[in-house]
Amino acid sequence: MVQEYVNLRNYQLRISDFGSGDSVILLLSGASGPELYEPFAQRMARDARVILPEHPGFGEADKPAWVRRVSDLAQFYALFLRKNVSQPVHLVGHSLGGWIAADMAIRCSHSIASLTLISAGGVHVRGAPIADNFLWPRDQLAEKMCFDAHDFPAPDDPPSEESVRLMFKRQATVAELVWKPRWHDPSLERWISSIACPTAIVWGQDDQLFPIENAKFFADQIPGSKLSVLPECGHLPFLEKPEEVGRLVQRNISGVEA
Repeated sequence: MVQEYVNLRNYQLRISDFGSGDSVILLLSGASGPELYEPFAQRMARDARVILPEHPGFGEADKPAWVRRVSDLAQFYALFLRKNVSQPVHLVGHSLGGWIAADMAIRCSHSIASLTLISAGGVHVRGAPIADNFLWPRDQLAEKMCFDAHDFPAPDDPPSEESVRLMFKRQATVAELVWKPRWHDPSLERWISSIACPTAIVWGQDDQLFPIENAKFFADQIPGSKLSVLPECGHLPFLEKPEEVGRLVQRNISGVEA
C-alpha cells in the first residue's frame, strides 16, 4: 500500500493505493472512514489496482466549505477521475460511499466501467424505514452493524484521544451530509434509472440500517443490474463475507472486460 496526497480544489485528498494491474477500482468507503476497508482493498488488489480515498471532512484537514451534500462529493470524485485516472474505473461503494458512487454513475457515466453498490445509501422506499443510526448506543454498534457481532473490529481499549476526536469529527461530517432528508436524496431516486454501466448490487439480508427493500429498489430501477442478497449478513458485507463480496465484484468487472 502506498499513501499519497492529491491536490484538488485547494484540498489535499489522501488516498491509499493498493496493487497494480490493467483494471482500476475506486473504492468509496462508508461513514466509518477508509481504515475499515483496507483489508478488503488488499483482497481486491490481488487482481487490480485499488484506490481508496479518505473523504473530505474525514481526516485531519478541515472539511472544505464546498462539501455540503453527498452530490458535492460525487462531483469532487468525478473531478479526481478526470485529472488523475486515464481510463474508466470500476466503481465500488459501500453505504455512504455507495450513495456517492450511484450519484457519480449518473453524472459521469463515461468514466465508469462498472458499478458495484454494497448496502448503499441514497434511496428511501415508502413503508420501509431507514434506521436512525445516530441514536444507536456505542456499546450496541457491533450487533447493529453485523449479523455476528464478533465480525466487527474490537475498538481500542482504552481508545486514544486522537481516535475519539476523529470519530466525532467524522460523525459530524456524516450528519451534515445525510441529515435532511435522512440517508436519501429524492433527486437520486428520480435519476437512478439513467445508470447505464453494468451494475451489481450486494446486500446483507439482515442489514439493520438500510432495509432490503432499498436493494430491490436499486435493482428495479437500474437497467440490467444484478442483485445478490447474502444470508446471515448485516450492513458490512465486505467485512462479514469478504471473499464472497470480492467474487461478486470481480464477476461484475470480468463481465465488462471479457
